Amino acid sequence: MLWELNNRTLDERILNGSLALMAELLDREDIRERILEFLARGADHLPRADTEVLKQLREKLKSISNTQKGKYKEMVQLLLDVIDDVLSSRKSGQ
Repeated sequence: MLWELNNRTLDERILNGSLALMAELLDREDIRERILEFLARGADHLPRADTEVLKQLREKLKSISNTQKGKYKEMVQLLLDVIDDVLSSRKSGQ
């Protein structure tokens, strides 16, 4: 449902809230893979997110990156790359 809302609205409150929630839920190993899939599917929305939310998500992804294997490790790395690109472009004023 959150993914659908993010696709259909331009409301940053929904996007930032859902990303903050997903960052917290990454602590739960029992649903971590589903959360990573959700984040990967919605990666195109990351440039719309607030800088602080992206930093929070980046730190959480970094903290779990060594615990993932296979496609989930790749998802974490791709998400980190996207977030780093967004933050870098904001820092340089692009």
